[in-house]
Amino acid sequence: MDKKKDLFLAKPYNMKIWHIFGKDHRSLCGKVAILFVDKDQCEDVKGTEEYQKGQDCKACFRKAGIISKKSSDET
Repeated sequence: MDKKKDLFLAKPYNMKIWHIFGKDHRSLCGKVAILFVDKDQCEDVKGTEEYQKGQDCKACFRKAGIISKKSSDET
């Protein structure tokens, strides 16, 4: 089973960057929890996403395995 299957990417209205959330609605970085998920405002994580500095949470993308620690230190 692919663990990315249960992850989704969302940008809560009060946040400046995108975070990756688990099915418990907590971000992988542990900084954000959301109570309501509007499926029109989020995307399933496929593993093909690219980290965009300043737009995405580096800790969430690292924990999801989308970027490695070594590559995230360079950005």
